[in-house]
Amino acid sequence: MLYFAGPELPVRSGFLFYIYLRKKIIMEKTIFFIDGFNLYHSIANEKRFNKYKWIDLSELAKNFITKKEHIEEIYYFTALTPWSPDKTNRHKIFIKAQELRGVKIVYGEFRKKDRICRLCKKTYTTFEEKRTDVNIAIYLN
Repeated sequence: MLYFAGPELPVRSGFLFYIYLRKKIIMEKTIFFIDGFNLYHSIANEKRFNKYKWIDLSELAKNFITKKEHIEEIYYFTALTPWSPDKTNRHKIFIKAQELRGVKIVYGEFRKKDRICRLCKKTYTTFEEKRTDVNIAIYLN
C-alpha cells in the first residue's frame, strides 16, 4: 500500500509511506527595457558592431536570462527621424521585424531645437530626441 505524504496528508506510523515531493520551479518574470536611440548609436559609432544593426532584440534578451527566468515582455523605446525619409523607412522595417518577434514598441519623438555654433556664433536648427527617458520611467511602474 502506498500513501502520499505532504503538507496536506499527515504521516501515520506503521505503514509504508512514499514521500511525494512535488518540485515547484518558480519562474521569475523578466521585462526588458531597451533604449533604441542609445542602442542604435552604440552600434553605429563602432564600425565592428555594424553587423548588429538588424539585431533580433528577443534573441538578444534571451542571452541575459537564467533557466529560472522567463521573458515576460520586451519594450523597445524609439523615435522616428522626421528629417530623413530613407532612414525612417528602414527604421519602420526594423520595428516591424521586432514586433513580429513579440517586442513592444514605445514611441518618443524628435523636436526641433535651436542651437548656437561655438565657432561662428550663428544660430542653427537641429533635432533632439525626446520622451524616451520619460516613457521608460512610466513603463517601469
